[in-house]
Amino acid sequence: MPRLRAGLGALAMLVMLSGLPVGACAEPASPPSAVSQQSLLFSGAELWRTGGLLYGGFVWSPGGLSADGFAMKVSSGTGRYHYRAGARTIKGRQVFSAAMPGWRFKQPGFEASLFAGMDLRGHRFDPADRENSLHGTHLGLKLVGEFWCEPAAATMVQSWTTWSSIDTNYATRSAFGWRLFERLYLGPEVQAFTNGRYRQFRFGLHVTAWRTGHVEWSAGLGYARDNTKTSGTYLRLGLQIRR
Repeated sequence: MPRLRAGLGALAMLVMLSGLPVGACAEPASPPSAVSQQSLLFSGAELWRTGGLLYGGFVWSPGGLSADGFAMKVSSGTGRYHYRAGARTIKGRQVFSAAMPGWRFKQPGFEASLFAGMDLRGHRFDPADRENSLHGTHLGLKLVGEFWCEPAAATMVQSWTTWSSIDTNYATRSAFGWRLFERLYLGPEVQAFTNGRYRQFRFGLHVTAWRTGHVEWSAGLGYARDNTKTSGTYLRLGLQIRR
């Protein structure tokens, strides 16, 4: 229950942020999307010293991506990782998917989204790790909060938080950026992940909202360290397309 309250508390913060007045965030540096654009397709990959993953999905908003209203977020992915269990190295494989209805709050230069729904995850280990409760297929509840604000014409603040009832999985990321060359944002980012037995912290630099045609790219590069005292470089790549 304490971890559930923590997850709900983080999402509650995003609800309060969604009530900010229009003047709290400047007009976006790039033109807002047309109301006719109802879908946001996204995909990405992450690599770090002990693992990697691929993911993709979409957000569908029947009222348009530039307006307040109902939205549906669907995502799925797969990944591999390894960890130490005593004298053994365990190789893990995971697949995951989520389907979450929610609501988008939209103002000029400001956007927040809240989603809640089904979380489906499967983990397999080689060799078998009987001490790891993640083995097998699990169905749970997932909560997601996303926030974007442009407090000035050339700056951005971005944050997201996710919580899952499956092994009380929790993750969060925050980033600040300055707009360069009227093409992208560059700045620092911090991330943290935990599932009760494993924790990882990241600090690095990100590039966000780099547009090439209809595609918007993002990337992150920096230092990652976990509670097993394993450290190294992480790399994150992502893209999204509005339709």
